[in-house]
This record gives sequence, C-alpha cells and structure tokens, in this order.
Amino acid sequence: MNSLTFTLAGLSLLTLLALVLSATALCLVRSVARAAHQGRQTGDKELAPAVQALRSDLDSLASQIRDAQPSPALLVAPPRNGLNLAKRSQALRLNRRGTSPAQIAATLELPLQEVELLLKVDRIVISNL
Repeated sequence: MNSLTFTLAGLSLLTLLALVLSATALCLVRSVARAAHQGRQTGDKELAPAVQALRSDLDSLASQIRDAQPSPALLVAPPRNGLNLAKRSQALRLNRRGTSPAQIAATLELPLQEVELLLKVDRIVISNL
C-alpha cells in the first residue's frame, strides 16, 4: 500500500471522528436546552403565586396612597377678600376726597379695621416724606 492511501484513510477516519463528535455534542446541547426549558417552566410555576401575592399587595398599597392623598381642591385656599392693590388705591383716593373710613369699608366691601390700618399707614408714610 502506498502512503497516499494511508493518508487518505487517516483523513477519512478523522472526518468520521469529527462527525461523530459533532453529532454527540448536538445531542448533549439539545438535552441541556430541554432541561433548562423545563426547569424554567417549573420555576415559573413555583414563582407564580408569589408574584401574584406581590401584585395584590402592590395594588392595595397603591389604593391606600390614593385614598391618603388629599384632593387638589382641598389644597387650594379660597381667595381672600383682602386689600389688593386696586382696592388699596381706591381706598386712598376716597380718603383724599374726604370719605369716612366706614363709608370706604362699605363701598369696597372691606373690613373697617383693614381700611383704618391702611389709612394710618398712609398717614405715617406721608408724614415721613
């Protein structure tokens, strides 16, 4: 026999061995993948009740938070009928015309004490000029 025949026989044997090893590796990978898939499904089944319990706890906490928060309407204070800039200037204008503090308070729908305080502050400011 010739050396070429031995070389070809050796290469054929190596190719056959590589094919057998590849087929074996493929079978092992498939079995490992199947086992992992089954393990994951089993784990999902075991964790499903715990996940459901956590979801229900989370929903109850969310409803408690919604119930505990005051409504936005309660947070906003109603506007006061106080002395804004327009009413202040009107009150001073009426005072300069000689209108009494009681009439100014009635006209502008303000408390008499606020009008009197405004007039006192105006007198102090004018006297310091």
